[in-house]
Amino acid sequence: MFLSILLFSVAIADPGSFTFVSEGQPAPFEGALFDPLAVADMLTRAQTSLIECEINSNMKLSEQRAKFEADLKKKDITIDSDAREYAAALSYKQQQIDDLTKVVKGNSPGRKIIWYTAGVASGIAVTYGAYRMFGSE
Repeated sequence: MFLSILLFSVAIADPGSFTFVSEGQPAPFEGALFDPLAVADMLTRAQTSLIECEINSNMKLSEQRAKFEADLKKKDITIDSDAREYAAALSYKQQQIDDLTKVVKGNSPGRKIIWYTAGVASGIAVTYGAYRMFGSE
C-alpha cells in the first residue's frame, strides 16, 4: 500500500513519458520497460484504488449518517417522553390547586362567624373557670 502511494505520488509529481517499442527496437529514453499487460494492470490498479476509496468513503459516510439518525431518533424519543412526564406533572399539580381551592372556598364567611363565636365563648369559659379555681381566695 505504502509503495503504491509512493509510486502514485511520484506519478502525480512528474507525469513522465511512455512509448510503445517494438521488439528489438531501442528505447528512446532511459527508464523501465513495461509490456501492454503491465501498463493495463497499473492503470486498472489506480482506477480500482480510486473506486475502492470512493466505496469506503461512501460506506463510512452511510455508517455515520445512520449513527447520527439513530442518535437523533433517541433524542426525539427522550424529548417526547419528557414532554409527557411534564404534562402529567402539570396536570397533577393543577388537580392539587383545584382541590385546595375547593377547601378554601369551603370555609365560607358563614362558618367564620361560627368559629369566631365558639372561640370567644370558649375563651370566656376558660377564663371564668380559671378565675373561679384560682381567684376565689
